[in-house]
Amino acid sequence: MLTICPPPKRLFRLFFQLFFSFLLVASGARASEESTSLELRISNIKSLEGNMAIAIFADGLNFQKMRNPTGKKLIQVEEYEIVTTFDDIPAGTYAITIFQDLNENGDLDKNFFGNPKEPYGFSNGAKRPLGLKGFSHLNIELQPGANTYNIVLRH
Repeated sequence: MLTICPPPKRLFRLFFQLFFSFLLVASGARASEESTSLELRISNIKSLEGNMAIAIFADGLNFQKMRNPTGKKLIQVEEYEIVTTFDDIPAGTYAITIFQDLNENGDLDKNFFGNPKEPYGFSNGAKRPLGLKGFSHLNIELQPGANTYNIVLRH
């Protein structure tokens, strides 16, 4: 009986195509397991006015200067509880700041003594973190996969 086999070069090429296809699929599966998402639930909203400004910071220096957030959103307030999701944030330590910009001027308005006049909130329920030290009081850990975090606005 005569058996027909593919030529060696063709067999070699087929082997490598299958091998690299396997590597691509395996690395894609691993990447999706390590991706991180954050579902953020904001409650204690008392007014359906303005926007909710949300910023997520990965380090104390950017937090202190309120610049270069890892994630940020501006959401029109239409409900008394807001649920929003941040996708593809690397796992790690973060601080979250939120304020309801009632008059939509882009700033957290403060009174004469420096206290906020608009609703605000921080991760870990902090009242008013100050500077670099404040970042350590706000730290939350995002693990690979889905994360959920609740922030209650202060008035």
